Amino acid sequence: STRCRRAQPLYVGTSLDDFPAARCAPAVDLKLSGKLPQWLAGAVVRNGPGRFTTAKQNCSHLFDGMALLSRFEVDGATNSVKWASRYLQSKAYEYQVENNDLLYNEFGTAAGVGLAGRAVSLMRGVLAGGTTDNACVSVVPTSDGRAVCLSEPTRASYRIDPVSLETLGAHSYKGSDLPGLLHTAHPIPYGDGFVNVATALFPVPKYTVYKSDGNFQHPRRICDLAPSQAFPDVSWHHSFAVGGRYAIVIETPCVYNVAALVGVADAAHIAFDWRADAPTMLRVVDLESGEEVASRKLHEPCFFFHAANAFVDGTTLHVDVGYYDDASMLNGLALDRMRAAPATDGATPSRLTRLSIDLAGDGDVRTTKLDGPAAGDFCEFPVVDPRLAGRRHRFVYAVGLKRPGNVGNLLTRTDCDTGETIANGFGAVVVGEALVVPRPGVPDDYVVMVVVHDAAGDAHLVVASPALEELARATLPEGGVPYGFHSCWIPEG
Repeated sequence: STRCRRAQPLYVGTSLDDFPAARCAPAVDLKLSGKLPQWLAGAVVRNGPGRFTTAKQNCSHLFDGMALLSRFEVDGATNSVKWASRYLQSKAYEYQVENNDLLYNEFGTAAGVGLAGRAVSLMRGVLAGGTTDNACVSVVPTSDGRAVCLSEPTRASYRIDPVSLETLGAHSYKGSDLPGLLHTAHPIPYGDGFVNVATALFPVPKYTVYKSDGNFQHPRRICDLAPSQAFPDVSWHHSFAVGGRYAIVIETPCVYNVAALVGVADAAHIAFDWRADAPTMLRVVDLESGEEVASRKLHEPCFFFHAANAFVDGTTLHVDVGYYDDASMLNGLALDRMRAAPATDGATPSRLTRLSIDLAGDGDVRTTKLDGPAAGDFCEFPVVDPRLAGRRHRFVYAVGLKRPGNVGNLLTRTDCDTGETIANGFGAVVVGEALVVPRPGVPDDYVVMVVVHDAAGDAHLVVASPALEELARATLPEGGVPYGFHSCWIPEG
């Protein structure tokens, strides 16, 4: 059949198209080329934005699309992949479907057109709970066989069935020690539960490191940290890191602009301001004693979205991050910027960088660039073999960029011991986050899975070797699936 073309060039394939709810389907077999490893059996469950437009108002930022879940059921024994998709049934999504409008202010889009429209929308959103509940960022398996979808507002937390993708309801944290208004969408497994960082903007600004159980419930406060910036500045935390027994909160000069957050003013970087003269601070909390054991200064400007991992070597604590010199990449994720013609400076440069401090001393943070030229001066979504979480690792997988380009289009592997980076674009114009899936019982053996989009408008799940050699690819039906943020692996059984 003839593929429908749009007037807009497919610079980013169909990765930023709306995904019609009518296209959501139960598991369908995908066309597969190549050979899956015999041992590979389980499912990739993926979260990300699926719908950006309404009749009354369009979303302007990548973080604003309504949460769309995908499940790729992978079976190496039969060399097959099945795919299913379903929208998360949040209040934000249900209102958008019923009213063709935005209910809440989203990350980069204030609900309502004009000042009067914004005022009405703000009041409507407050009456419906305040912050958005569009949990479009991550999906975390829980110990009861379910999963939780998350975004940064605490109420943007929903339980799902990771098999059927059915929304089971808003997630209840239970217990009396609740995390507050905001937390990162990247809780990290620790012991028999998870560790996360919450942020309070008022009445007393603070960051709280807390631990929850394996079902992401009954949070228990470990340590409160007062912001190091001058009042009322509070840093934005998209993620943090855990190395050994330590949680590392990286406090950058990217601070909340509360007026922009509620949609009544503009800020330099979406809902945030950049304090160029302020340092970045590494705040280290001992998860066993509950004490802040170090607060160290990084004098160079630093911004990051994601940490790959952290570990302790002797008395030195290392954290590997995708390091930017400022927060301009927040603006680079505006949809019009991402959809524009590829440019040499289309994506803010970033590098895989190791931040190091001596826990036994009092020196400042040291930085070491780890990646090589093949990454294209771009590093995002850095990850490691999950079996090495919190321990020393050698390889980091990340999204790189062959310029010109506005969106990551390479998958990279950096050898942190040698500094060598290799890359593979898999013939794509958009490459998503890598998911490292370990081979059970075999150390150092794993596959790397990633969703990519090509210029013809197709989307594929690619399965690659540790050296990024393509082993197999499953091609989705026409129209594919939009850009995703984060995913998890659920082993068979």
